[in-house]
Amino acid sequence: MKTLFHSFILGGGILIFLSSCATVPTEPPAPGEVRLLKVRFTEIGAIKMNLQYEVHLNFESAGEIEVKRACFFWSGNGPHCFPIKDIWYGIPGTIVTIVTTPEKGLHSCETYVLYVRDGRTLRSNMISTPVEITK
Repeated sequence: MKTLFHSFILGGGILIFLSSCATVPTEPPAPGEVRLLKVRFTEIGAIKMNLQYEVHLNFESAGEIEVKRACFFWSGNGPHCFPIKDIWYGIPGTIVTIVTTPEKGLHSCETYVLYVRDGRTLRSNMISTPVEITK
């Protein structure tokens, strides 16, 4: 019985490892492609409702990019799109934007950017983070 239990646990661990590896892109982005990695509010402390905050979006790309807007969903409500304030290149790069927060509560903040590649406006991958908005 113990052997069956250990086999089950080991098999589950292997399955989790393989599925987590499958979600990470293995190839570098194509020239002009934007791949978002992380969203971070720069505010330290409470984030209040209906105010503007600077948000940093870490990204990777091959070469310089032209980003038009950053779009946000607050627990499915959106998109709410904002202009780009700045782009810092590096490893990873950072896209800076200013967002207006929604009503108070715990929100799933999902974001993507609209960028230009080969003359066409494309949408990046979507990333998310939980954000608690206070009064």
